[in-house]
Amino acid sequence: MAGRTAGAAIGRVEVVVHAVLALGGRAEAGRRLGRVQHLEAGFYAEAERRGALSGELRELSQVVGEQERAHVAALERALGGARKSGRPEFDFGDATSDPQRFLAAALEVEELALAAVNGQVPNLTRRRIARAMGIASVEARHVGWVRDLAGR
Repeated sequence: MAGRTAGAAIGRVEVVVHAVLALGGRAEAGRRLGRVQHLEAGFYAEAERRGALSGELRELSQVVGEQERAHVAALERALGGARKSGRPEFDFGDATSDPQRFLAAALEVEELALAAVNGQVPNLTRRRIARAMGIASVEARHVGWVRDLAGR
């Protein structure tokens, strides 16, 4: 079931990316969306590589990381592969190896992503807003999961 949900979300990402880029701000919109998606994917990939998380934090990192990597791939397809050659690099310090810092950073990363998606809504047509809200709901579920783990 998670695979189907992730697949549906990826499809919505591609639709929203195309809708935003069709507004005429292709380069800047692509850079903004790309930075956020790469930030998320990179954060979780690094946490997985370091292997310092266990239990539900490890599960969060794996599940959400897989979804974020799929979002990056969808964005790259929508942009014609333009982002493949210029992936940003991030230094997460010990936020990906210390469970408490990971949790705090994950909350910030996910809230940023949700705000980024919501920030694009005014640029969309009414028809595209429903699809954008599908993406926002995925990011909101990520935020909810992290907040639950943090006891908030």
